[in-house]
Amino acid sequence: MSSAALMQIDKLDGHNYDSWCTQMKSILIHTELWKIVSGKFVRNIAVADKWDELDEKALATITLGVKTSQLMHIRKCKSSLEAWKALETLYKATGPVRKVSLYRKLINMKMEENDDILKYLNDFSNVADKLAEMDIALPNEVLVIMLLSNLPKSFDNFVVAMETRDN
Repeated sequence: MSSAALMQIDKLDGHNYDSWCTQMKSILIHTELWKIVSGKFVRNIAVADKWDELDEKALATITLGVKTSQLMHIRKCKSSLEAWKALETLYKATGPVRKVSLYRKLINMKMEENDDILKYLNDFSNVADKLAEMDIALPNEVLVIMLLSNLPKSFDNFVVAMETRDN
């Protein structure tokens, strides 16, 4: 797979920040630009020219990763870190409403009979991870209980096997 094909992601549209952020960070890591964006590689006199060049590439990568409707939020940013922080501030909700929303989503997440088990597990894990990122980390035992209790009837034998395994 070519490097260009590897880097095909949905552009940020204002509604897909969580997935966009993860994928864009991966692109920036892959292209060795994340240390610039994250502030881990700090500009100093000895490496100013190289740092400026890498920062321009990182800013261009971020800019090319957003839809035209989102450019207004980063158009005046002078650095990749500034652009990243602007988008993060705008779209990364971490307040109590977001926490309640994610918690409800996790509690109400049920797998239906014909649903894909991998998709269910992935969705469940993603929501649990987002809560953990907001310092709402549920104990693994609670997560397992929630996960198993929301499986459909066709998984009853599996759930019983898991329960008896613990005894």
